[in-house]
Amino acid sequence: DETKIPSPVKEKKGFNIDLNLENKVKFIKEIKEIISSAPLATPGSEISTSGNYGPRIDPLTGSKSMHHGVDLLIADRKILAPKDGVVLHTNSDSGTFGKFIVVKHPILDKDGKEIEGSSFTTRYAHLRDIIVREGEQIKEGQVIGLQGSTGRSTGEHLHYEVSMKHNGRNLELNPGKLLTFKNNG
Repeated sequence: DETKIPSPVKEKKGFNIDLNLENKVKFIKEIKEIISSAPLATPGSEISTSGNYGPRIDPLTGSKSMHHGVDLLIADRKILAPKDGVVLHTNSDSGTFGKFIVVKHPILDKDGKEIEGSSFTTRYAHLRDIIVREGEQIKEGQVIGLQGSTGRSTGEHLHYEVSMKHNGRNLELNPGKLLTFKNNG
């Protein structure tokens, strides 16, 4: 007759952690790889937040909407890559984002090799100028564009989004929480 001991770790938001030692060690290593690969540096120097991630009243329509990023004001207007990566897409649309850049930041294992199918993606929107090209390898801290007010914008700022793909899941992340995590160490 086996007595089951309740686990202190519950399934939450799709994560179920098996508590045997081997799986604990594997899980901790995976989390370390994800955190060390995350784009935690700020995408500019001397930044302030002008719009938060989450539900809000759209400033142009006055109706409820979901804001999928944070809006940042960057004092010197230079947009910096928060982590090494490759430019997936650059474009300009008159509708939503105006001039924008999408960058893939791979999640690396302890040996620095890319984990297949795992990456972070960052989007930088409403840019005045795009300095990088599609396919270009970029380094953390490299200037990739200049803050602007193109597309659906009420004024000059950077709209910044972060998402993560891992284990077959696509997760939209709150960039404000990542920036806070980095800045508070």
